This record gives sequence, C-alpha cells and structure tokens, in this order.
Amino acid sequence: LALEITETALMVNAIEAREVLEQLRSRGLQILIDDFGTGYSSLTNLSRLPVDSLKIDQSFVEHITDDPDALAITAYVIDLAHKLRLTTVAEGVETPEQMELLRRLGCTTGQGFLWSPALPLNDLETMLRAMPGRRFSVSPAELSPVPRPPRGGVVTPENGLHQLTRMHGDGVSLTSIAAALNGDGFRRPDGTRWHRASVARVITDSVYPHLWKDPAAD
Repeated sequence: LALEITETALMVNAIEAREVLEQLRSRGLQILIDDFGTGYSSLTNLSRLPVDSLKIDQSFVEHITDDPDALAITAYVIDLAHKLRLTTVAEGVETPEQMELLRRLGCTTGQGFLWSPALPLNDLETMLRAMPGRRFSVSPAELSPVPRPPRGGVVTPENGLHQLTRMHGDGVSLTSIAAALNGDGFRRPDGTRWHRASVARVITDSVYPHLWKDPAAD
C-alpha cells in the first residue's frame, strides 16, 4: 500500500509530518511525494522525511520529447531522487517515445494512458491477469546509441565519448558513467565535470536529435 502526499501538505508542518510518516512506514506503507516540482518544497526537509519515491508531475512528462526545458527538469528530478536513494514515478505517460526517454534517463516506474485509462475494478482485475509485469527495464543490447553533439559543445573522444558509449552499451548506470569519466580526467566541452544529467543528454540526443536543433539552422 502506497500513500501519496503533495509537497505542500508535507511542508505545512515538517516535524509533525515526519512523525506521522514514520508511524505509517512502520506499518508497511510506502510514502510517495505527488506532483513533485510543482510546490514549494525544502530540499533540506525532503532529505529528512521518510519518503520512498518522487512522482514526476504530468506537466513535465507530457513535453519531454519536444521541450528541452521539460526534459532538463525531468532529468534533474530523477537525478535528485537517485542521490537521495529514492525511486521515481512518471505521471501521465502517453506515448512510447516518452516511455523510452524516461527509461534512458533512469526513471523507475511510469503510469498513464500508454498502458490503460482508469478502469472499474472488475475490468482492472481482468487486465492485470492478462498482462505481464510492466517496468522501465531495458537490456544493454537495446542501448547502443551513436551520440550526436549535445547543446553546449561537441562531445569528442577527448571528452570521453568512446568510454561513455561503451559503458552505456554495457548497461552501466548514468551516475557511474559520470563518475568514471571524471575519475579518468575527462571533462565536458565547456571544461566542467561530467554529471548524470549531462551523460543523459548525450545519450538522449542520439534518439531525439530535434530537441537540440538550432533554430537558426532553418
């Protein structure tokens, strides 16, 4: 059983909220923060609350394949969740393109019309018995991108391009790829360190190159 709570409700009284949530978790409930990114949360409080998962609001998910800003926000929410050892749920997934991009960014779970609209209980039971488990899992063989230049400069072998693509093809996580590149002394084209979101941008650019298209090129 999972309990979804909005950011606003959590921040009204963070101390009391933590006590109540700890009691609920002790009884076996999972705690999810709903519509994350649309409220006024404190990252300090977030790190102290007994939370299991962040739900990425549909307003971001619905535009991730055509709006670089929505994609960047979604990538950073997923990155934040990983750093806090939390899972993520993408709300309002409606197309295979959205699902594939979310998988590549490391999103744990999705919900939306891609799988089914809301159903009466009897219809839901019938559907669940007929379908296998659906997760954002992907085998290394499915991930063999040929990266294109992301925004901010052309990623070349001098920036660790070969190592990045090889590790991604082997199924290494985005966070581990970034750590390995930095540990080997590689830097991004702008001279900054690699991080999970910048690795994801190189990978997703090979799937959705129109996101980084320069309007001046038209």
